[in-house]
Amino acid sequence: MLFVLFVLLMIYLAAASQTIMLHRFASHEQFKFRKAAYEKLAWFTVYLTMGVSFLSPRAYARLHRAHHAYSDQDKDPHSPHNIRNPVRFLWNQYLEYKKRRSPDETDEPRFCKNLPTTFLDRWNDNLLRVPILLIWIAIFYWFAPTWYAWVLFPLVIAISPVHGFIVNNFAHRFGYRNYESDDHSTNFTIFKMDALCLGECFQNNHHHDPSASNFAHFDGEWDPGYYLLRLLEMCKIVEIKRIGPLQELVLSEATVA
Repeated sequence: MLFVLFVLLMIYLAAASQTIMLHRFASHEQFKFRKAAYEKLAWFTVYLTMGVSFLSPRAYARLHRAHHAYSDQDKDPHSPHNIRNPVRFLWNQYLEYKKRRSPDETDEPRFCKNLPTTFLDRWNDNLLRVPILLIWIAIFYWFAPTWYAWVLFPLVIAISPVHGFIVNNFAHRFGYRNYESDDHSTNFTIFKMDALCLGECFQNNHHHDPSASNFAHFDGEWDPGYYLLRLLEMCKIVEIKRIGPLQELVLSEATVA
């Protein structure tokens, strides 16, 4: 039981790295680090937690910005309305990422502004992934209590594509919408909480207001990723640039009162 809890914790830490560092920081610059050393430590944490399926911050940011610019249109790099077959969807996601992982790939200038520079981008993907893969094999070999615990192994090494499929596919097909928009983005949640992907599935909210660090825009909605970010701010590690419409409305009403 302890082994399963450990594996699930690592899966959630990988999801936390993705939403905070790759999405909210690299793609949207929703916060800044108070010290350069904190940012370097954060990128090393991304490597350790995302492990075998880590993604280049620069490539991820360019890919994600293109998605926002052309959401569910022909140029969207990962729209489920363009590619309905789930296997082809995942394969296309991989190909679009690999294109932007190449230093020769050119994007529109607006997708390439203020990209982070990290060791994750300077090193070859496979050279970075192999050590973590070997560590995970050793962990499962020595500590998995039963043979069927290995069922979790594929999820551990493929958490990024699984996470990306849930967010980019389900949250553009199923769920509710707070805002009318030109795309098909939805809020794919359970009881208006996204505990599974730490807030990433509030796609309709996020596409409406990409600079807001809190993806929960209305009463009753809950974005766990934002509260992780708030914890980092309370620890004086980061400084959030902008919270979001719900909090801004509360502050505005408090000022008027």
